[in-house]
Amino acid sequence: MSFTEITAVLGNLGGFIGAIAVVVTLFYLATEVKHSKEATEANTRSLEEGRNLALVQTYQANLFRKSDYLMRLSESPMLPARLKYFELGYNALDSTERFYMRTTILSQVADVTARHYAMEKGLAPEYLEVFPALLREQRKSWEEFGIFPLGDEFRESFKRDVERVFSEQDEEVAAAGAAHSSEDNV
Repeated sequence: MSFTEITAVLGNLGGFIGAIAVVVTLFYLATEVKHSKEATEANTRSLEEGRNLALVQTYQANLFRKSDYLMRLSESPMLPARLKYFELGYNALDSTERFYMRTTILSQVADVTARHYAMEKGLAPEYLEVFPALLREQRKSWEEFGIFPLGDEFRESFKRDVERVFSEQDEEVAAAGAAHSSEDNV
């Protein structure tokens, strides 16, 4: 066998061994990708379960806090002031009752702020749906007790969202008023 034939055979043998090495490497990489994908899916499931658990715990904490608040309210000397406010309005309250009511409303605003922050962080997505309705429901008392417009003690994102919801409410009221007045002209 000549030198040229030996180099050709060795070249072919090297190409064959290289091809086998490529196939083995591809098999190894496919196995690694599969394991990596399974680990990623397991981590994703674990994160999702942790997130769901956090949501449940947050919901339970909110229920306990509400229940505690209602129990304390039912035993509070402030209850007559609240009833008077909701029945007769702001002007029917004396200065002490107004102080109690403002304190209560500030406490509720703090709760709304905390929930808004949780919503921003993705921990309370269900709050996203009820946030505007909750604000609209509380707007009158916030304005009457001098809480709105919101001061510097509130986060900018919270103030911006409250102002957006109130602005939308104003636009809806104006549109409804315009529609009502156009009906009256017909």
